[in-house]
Amino acid sequence: MSFLALAGYSALVILILMVSTWVLSLILKNTSIVDIIWGFGFVLVNWFAFILMEADSIRSWILAILVTIWGLRLTVYILIRNAGKGED
Repeated sequence: MSFLALAGYSALVILILMVSTWVLSLILKNTSIVDIIWGFGFVLVNWFAFILMEADSIRSWILAILVTIWGLRLTVYILIRNAGKGED
């Protein structure tokens, strides 16, 4: 798969995630959930690209795992930081 095709598909995935989050934030009347989902977006696009590229080298696996750890850490950190608070 070419870089441009991968970039286009990845952009579509993140667009769907963030528009869905925005719609949910309108329903909940709380836009601070966008901050929480932002970190997870990195994880989602990371694994989407990993699968599409059919990466199988050890470097690809290490990078995918590190991005996942970082993205989940960011998501959990913001979730805990925002817990019980209103919109910022």
